[in-house]
Amino acid sequence: MTRLTWTASFVCIWLCACDAKKDKDTKTTSTDTTAKNGARPECHSRILFATKRNDRNDEMEHWTANADGNDAIKMEAIVSGDQVSWSPAGKSILIQSSRSGNGDLWIAGSDGKSPVNLTKSPVEEFAGVWSPDGSRIAFQSTDGLWIMAVDGSSRIKVSAQYFVDVAWSPTGDKLAYGDGTHGIFVASISSQAGNAPAKISNNDKDRLLEWSPDGSRLSFRRRSASEGSNLWVMNIDGTGPIDLTGSGPPIDNRNALWTPDSAQLIFASNRSGSYGIFRVPSRGGAAVRVTDSKLAADGDNGDWPVDISPDGTRVLFHRKSPRGKEKAAGDQSLDIPPGDGIGVVSLSGENLLEWPDRPGHAFPVAWSPCL
Repeated sequence: MTRLTWTASFVCIWLCACDAKKDKDTKTTSTDTTAKNGARPECHSRILFATKRNDRNDEMEHWTANADGNDAIKMEAIVSGDQVSWSPAGKSILIQSSRSGNGDLWIAGSDGKSPVNLTKSPVEEFAGVWSPDGSRIAFQSTDGLWIMAVDGSSRIKVSAQYFVDVAWSPTGDKLAYGDGTHGIFVASISSQAGNAPAKISNNDKDRLLEWSPDGSRLSFRRRSASEGSNLWVMNIDGTGPIDLTGSGPPIDNRNALWTPDSAQLIFASNRSGSYGIFRVPSRGGAAVRVTDSKLAADGDNGDWPVDISPDGTRVLFHRKSPRGKEKAAGDQSLDIPPGDGIGVVSLSGENLLEWPDRPGHAFPVAWSPCL
């Protein structure tokens, strides 16, 4: 499962496990036994995050740190404005950058040094998404949706239409995409050309979210005036849609992440005021709260899931709390000071970790593969 969503301030990247023994940047099958809940064995990994010193300074810095926020190392080669994602094996990074004067996609080592421009064209390329085996990259351009080899060669035009949301199937032979105005499509991908896509959503406003790790279903978000924004899942041919969060007053549910066993989705919801993190069975059932920021309901205040640890047991999240607004009395769950902060929590809501405070705002970007 590989998905990428680019935003104006930071990028959320969903990453796979790696095998450091391979010289080639591809995934291999682990000989370790997978836990019954689908979680991978615990491994050493890092968290990528970005910082901004203050509201009047747009300069961003990229860092990596341990899961508790300690041992932070600045990625000196990444310049402000760059957006970064690790390859599935963790040995390379894909960079969206305008450092050449035009929006291009670059590839570099895991430290960001010695980047190579993959696109080098007069049009803007952006929003690159690694294929699960790390051999190809799907990306957006002002003239459509494309796929290319990891060295920038063998380009295939999938669609002349620009699509906001793109997700590879876990096996890398299909691509799902949508933009909230044309519906959701699935196309079979060969090494030679993109095949005619199948439209699998009957609602043009549906927004694609994630391909399930077992490859059988897609999650998506549907909006309606009567029920707000709800999370759904369906089979990859569009059959069997299930509303996981509907039937109630209008609320906002989004940022859904699949657990490794495809049994649950982790998501953000403002059903209790400010946004909190919840989990819900992917076949339907009651949603269970994971975090409660106890912040006043004001805009996007609260907790937003960003990524799941490589072993599938913890959630990396962003706590948005505007500067100058203190948390509500009685919040003992996670003492992140006012301002954008970072936290880590188990899927059960236990073992909350508070990251050390940093000047300005800190934005979590991704949890690395096993390193």
